[in-house]
Amino acid sequence: MQNNRKLHHLKGFRVQIGNGPPKPSEGVDGDLTVRLIRSGLKLFVKFKNRWYTLSSGGDLGVPGGSNTEEVLSVSDLRPIESKGRGQETFVNSKTKNLEVGGNIKLNKSGFINRDGVSEKGLYFGRDDLAKPGQAYFDDDLFIQLGRKLVLSDGEQSPDSDGQVSSISAPLDQIVEMICDGTVFLQLDSTANDRVKLTKKLLLGDSGYMTLNDNSIDVSNGNLALNAAGDITATVSGGQFTIKDDGIADPDLIIESTSNDGFSGGIIMKKLGRAGANNDYVGYINFTGLDTSSNSQNYAGIFARVDVGTHGQESGRLELDVANHDGGTGTGLKLTGGSANDEIDVEIGLGASSLTTVKGKLAAGGDAKYDNLVVKSDAANNAIEMGGEDGNSSQIILYEAGGTSTADFLSIFVEEDGVSTISTTDGGGAAAHLNVIADGNMDLNIAGNLTIDVDGGQARLTDDSETDNVFTPAHDADIATKKYVDDNAGGGGYWIQVWNARAYTRNLDWFHPHHQYGVAYYNWTYDTNSTSLPSTLTDDKHPLIVVPKDCTLKEYNFTGSFTGAQTYEVALMKGTGVTFGSAGNWSLSQVGATQSQVVGTANVQHTLGQEGLSVSLSKGDTLVPVVRRSTTDTSAYHFFELAFSIVCEVG
Repeated sequence: MQNNRKLHHLKGFRVQIGNGPPKPSEGVDGDLTVRLIRSGLKLFVKFKNRWYTLSSGGDLGVPGGSNTEEVLSVSDLRPIESKGRGQETFVNSKTKNLEVGGNIKLNKSGFINRDGVSEKGLYFGRDDLAKPGQAYFDDDLFIQLGRKLVLSDGEQSPDSDGQVSSISAPLDQIVEMICDGTVFLQLDSTANDRVKLTKKLLLGDSGYMTLNDNSIDVSNGNLALNAAGDITATVSGGQFTIKDDGIADPDLIIESTSNDGFSGGIIMKKLGRAGANNDYVGYINFTGLDTSSNSQNYAGIFARVDVGTHGQESGRLELDVANHDGGTGTGLKLTGGSANDEIDVEIGLGASSLTTVKGKLAAGGDAKYDNLVVKSDAANNAIEMGGEDGNSSQIILYEAGGTSTADFLSIFVEEDGVSTISTTDGGGAAAHLNVIADGNMDLNIAGNLTIDVDGGQARLTDDSETDNVFTPAHDADIATKKYVDDNAGGGGYWIQVWNARAYTRNLDWFHPHHQYGVAYYNWTYDTNSTSLPSTLTDDKHPLIVVPKDCTLKEYNFTGSFTGAQTYEVALMKGTGVTFGSAGNWSLSQVGATQSQVVGTANVQHTLGQEGLSVSLSKGDTLVPVVRRSTTDTSAYHFFELAFSIVCEVG
């Protein structure tokens, strides 16, 4: 009863249905499935991990692939002997052989039989019959042991050349494929493991490609070699040559069609023995004809072993060219150095070699030269730099455009930086030294300055003949200063200081009193403008009048501010007045506006400019102006100052 109750909980068995034959991976042994295939609805059963189908006639079929018909249909899988009928057709499950009890028909009249007696059939021998095996394809076309396969008509009649095309296969004799009277394939008599083509073999529908003795000839079109793997050409002791008589041909093209950042290449390998220093591992020679049609090697690229020691391997790449006499020499050599990330470069061959750099030459790191010679042409040196020789170095600049190597400028550096600049005229004393500065020239000398003119004259000259001023800064040179000043037409400085209190309010510019001038301590004149004044009217005080032609070198406002504001100062130059006639001064700014942010009142500040060179003419006027640029009110803040100027006269 308990078992019966268990059965009530079991699911019922269900035959699976589907389209197409089942796959080998589907189901387990004992499963049934109904499938619709091309030949109709079939029932499949899985046995010993293989699917079988039962036909309406009781034959057992084996499905053969996706949605195909059964490939095997036999009535029995066991060998059965039937009396008077011989052996049935079956697949022997023990030996896994297909044993045929009847004929296998190829067509209506051609078939393969089992007894080997009939003249028609395929027979490969029986243990009890000493008969040669044979295969017939029609009445007179057959393969037979010791005979041949006739390729011509069934009558085996000779062609017009008297030959019958055939393949003959006599035992231990030459096998031939006669294509006509003279062209055939034959087994090599010295070695029976290869076949020789004695003439040529035509391939293709049009016969454009021929196989001949030691050659493949394509008379029309291209030859394509398509290989899923590598193509290896083994040339024992010979060369692999590509020839073409076309213009600019032949070309060796290595084309990569991969969708990545890499490309194909040419790889040369030398693997015949362990590498040794100076071994060649690959080379490319460039050979042509000279004007007399003699073969000439014009250039070459050679890859060699420099150091072959394991763990210290370094290579050498040499670029050779023919050099004048037909012989070749190395013009560029790249050698792996004795340390990592080091490659040494050698350029040129022989002392007469010339290296030309088109563009700039950059040397990274410390550039060191034992001897560097740069030539402007084959005949003239332009610069020569000698390296350390003991404790000295030398740079020699040769004359430009000449042929002499004895006319030059030399910069010679000795121990402790002792340096000498000299000129040499090999044929005379015309090696003058001119120093021309487009601006100032400063000589800052820690020691003495000695000028030895060796019987000549030391002169200080100027093209204007009026500005020859020598002004020593040391009191010990007063005698020299007086002599130079007296003989140069005089000169000196105009230095002056004015003290004042400048008013500021409403962001306006203020300048000295318009009636009492700079000498009045209160600078109270309000321009009533936040812009620098452009005119000083002729009814106002002229303020600072320039007494003599001079050059303004600097000006300065120094003092304190009564309020923490931002203050600005400027200096205006007035010109254009004709004395004795009505007219105003036209004002222009000297230098630039100076500003000072005052964080704390009643602290000293200085505003001004040095290094000026502003020409002033006698009768010009100078107008100092002051304002505050913050706190736009009528309240006054003051700049208590000393205003000074420095002018060079003469």
